[in-house]
Amino acid sequence: MILGLSPLSNFTNFLNLAGGINSFGTVQVNAFGGSTALPTFSDRFGKIPNPNPILLGADGRIPHPVFLLPQSYSFSVYDPSGNLLASYGPIHPNQSLALEPVGSGCGWSPIGNGQTFYDLSGQIAAGGSLSTYLAGTSTPYQTWSNTSGSSLNPAVIPILKTGIINSPGIWIPNGVLVKFILKNVAGQTIFTADCVGGFQYGAKVPKGAFGQAAYGTVPFSTTRSISI
Repeated sequence: MILGLSPLSNFTNFLNLAGGINSFGTVQVNAFGGSTALPTFSDRFGKIPNPNPILLGADGRIPHPVFLLPQSYSFSVYDPSGNLLASYGPIHPNQSLALEPVGSGCGWSPIGNGQTFYDLSGQIAAGGSLSTYLAGTSTPYQTWSNTSGSSLNPAVIPILKTGIINSPGIWIPNGVLVKFILKNVAGQTIFTADCVGGFQYGAKVPKGAFGQAAYGTVPFSTTRSISI
C-alpha cells in the first residue's frame, strides 16, 4: 500500500501564540475525534514510523516527511512548555502529492489540489474564492493550471458548490513562492498561507514552503477543517 502525503506539516513552519516560530515544540497525532494515537511514517511505503509526538526543529518545522494511512487524523500543536497552540482536523492523506513526479519545471501546490474548502462555521465554502499573490506581497499572481505553464489559473479562482476549486489543478513554477487567501462568498477571509512553494516527490521542498501562515487571520486556537 502506498501512503499519501500529509497536506499539513510537510510544508508548515508552525507558529507560537506570539506569532513567532514554535521552535522545538511538538505535534501530537491522533485519530480524529478522539485521543487514540495514530501512526505516521516518513516514507510512502509505511516502513519507517515517525515518533509521536513529533519534535519540531529550531525552524518550527517537522524535520522529516509525514505520510498518512487512509484514515482521518488530527494534529495538535504544542509549544515547548506543553501548552496547546492549535488543533487541526480532520486531515486526510493526499495521494496526488505523494506521487507527483520530479523535474517538470513546476511543483504541485499543497493548497487547492483535491482539497475541499470550508468556512469558519464548518460549512462548505461554496461560492467563495482562492486568491493567489506573490509571497509576502499584494501583487496578484497567476499559477499554472497544467505542468507546461501553457494554461494559467485566474488570480482569483472560484470555489464550486462542492467546495473544490474551479480549475484542473494548481502548479507553482520552480523557484516561485505564492501567498494564498481563501475567502467565503461574502468576501470574508477564512485562511491565509504565505510562502507556499510547489512540491515534487523526491525533491527538496523549498524552505518556508506552506509556512508562515498569517497569524491572526484565523485564531490558531480554532480547529480548522481540512479535507483532502
